[in-house]
Amino acid sequence: MIRYCELRASYWCLLVLTLAVLILVPSLYAARSTTDRVQNSTPNLVDPAYIQNVVLPAKQAGRMTLEMRQSLERYQAAQSAFVRHIPGRDRGGGPDDGGYTWMDSEEDGGPAYEWIDISEIGEQLRAGDDWNSGAIDLGWTFNFYGTDYNSITVCSNGWVSFTSQQTWFTDADYPNGNQAFGAILAAQTFDLDVNDGGALRFYTNRDERYAVISWDDIPQYGQGGGNRSTFQIIIYGDGMIKFQYGDDNDPTGENVVVGIQNAEGLFEGDYEAGLHIISNDPENGDVEVNVHMFVTGAPDIGVEWAEEAGFPREINFNDAYLDVFNGGSYDVPITIANEGTAELSVEGIDFRQCRLYRR
Repeated sequence: MIRYCELRASYWCLLVLTLAVLILVPSLYAARSTTDRVQNSTPNLVDPAYIQNVVLPAKQAGRMTLEMRQSLERYQAAQSAFVRHIPGRDRGGGPDDGGYTWMDSEEDGGPAYEWIDISEIGEQLRAGDDWNSGAIDLGWTFNFYGTDYNSITVCSNGWVSFTSQQTWFTDADYPNGNQAFGAILAAQTFDLDVNDGGALRFYTNRDERYAVISWDDIPQYGQGGGNRSTFQIIIYGDGMIKFQYGDDNDPTGENVVVGIQNAEGLFEGDYEAGLHIISNDPENGDVEVNVHMFVTGAPDIGVEWAEEAGFPREINFNDAYLDVFNGGSYDVPITIANEGTAELSVEGIDFRQCRLYRR
């Protein structure tokens, strides 16, 4: 029996067919995640910013114009045209600055492929196109890059997060400076549409401290139910992360990015690199300049409660409960989270200085 007790992972690879990827995580203070890309770049036939900031929000809201739909089709076609074969890949890598390494099931000593079927025991999420679940309680604590999390969000487009409720799919690198990306585990960032078939499921085991999120036979958006994907993310209480991919997983001809990153890409700490200046100077063709940066972290408080109780405008008990009677007991859970890169200290939660008025 192979035991994994020292290192845990952060690089990414392109994965096809039946494959398991094990991400092993040490109990170390984390600095940042790193990742390599193996995809060819997409030509700028359609501005990616226009797709991300205009077309996708309109698509999610069901207000796409014909021009927007054609732009999205051209953008996806351009991606397909520039990924003509499955590139070579390593079977393991790392560690990164947070101590994360990764290995796949084709490496000696790699993880065993053991699909966990949650179709009978898991919750089928009411997912759609470009959909996010919002915070789901794990019932236990998962440590990711030095931060403890007790809830997780699930996106229909192939990733989960501990901080983000966005619905994007992207071929961007990780780590990424876009704060909307947040602390994520991306098994397969891809434009999937549960409205056209398949199921997105979630299961958590509080006693054994693990959770499974499965994308089961979900087609690509706009393909008439075709180009389907089956994969799952499993997280364990000891910090281990596992990505598994089904036999029928078929993200054909698309940029599919797999990887992880912490909440903001960079935590507080020192970062160093070498800047190479290449020229035709016969004596100094490669001039290296040392680059140093110290990043100061900052806490960033996030306060959330259920939309059914008035989030984000106010906490409204009448929205949460059909009837509110004098003498009754009514609860509205509030989640306070640190979305920043330094420790957040909450000194108190006090209603004594608040006044409630009858309207």
